[in-house]
Amino acid sequence: MSRVQPCSVSLYPLPHTTSSESVKTKTEEMEREEKRERKGKMERKRENNISFGHAMIRRSTEPPV
Repeated sequence: MSRVQPCSVSLYPLPHTTSSESVKTKTEEMEREEKRERKGKMERKRENNISFGHAMIRRSTEPPV
């Protein structure tokens, strides 16, 4: 039984609902999870920015009355 990491990782189950930043144990699995979470947040933020940016552009391209 040379595989010890899967067991050590399973000792710290990280629920997908809570932010992984609350758990400060630096396991590879957790870091990967954290990156995935952060990426998801960034994607959502970028989507909001894009829709907001489109509104701004539409407003600015309208000819002045």
